[in-house]
Amino acid sequence: MTYGLRITPSAQREMRNLPQDALRRVHQRITRLRERPLAPGTRKLAGGLGYRVRVGEYRVLFFLDDETRTVVVTAVRHRREAYR
Repeated sequence: MTYGLRITPSAQREMRNLPQDALRRVHQRITRLRERPLAPGTRKLAGGLGYRVRVGEYRVLFFLDDETRTVVVTAVRHRREAYR
């Protein structure tokens, strides 16, 4: 069963600033989150505040809303800025 997908406005702004090749890879990975949000390579963030998945030098930060079966992408950042 697939999950719905919601990308916050701030994550959309961050995605607009990505280089074209990185944007393509991030978009593909976010699309795959709908099928398997907790696929291998997904890590839980410290404090239980969500998950992250690596896409090259970028990190996609998201949480799952199990009640509505939705993946909510909250940030797409370079790895050096992702956890601040």
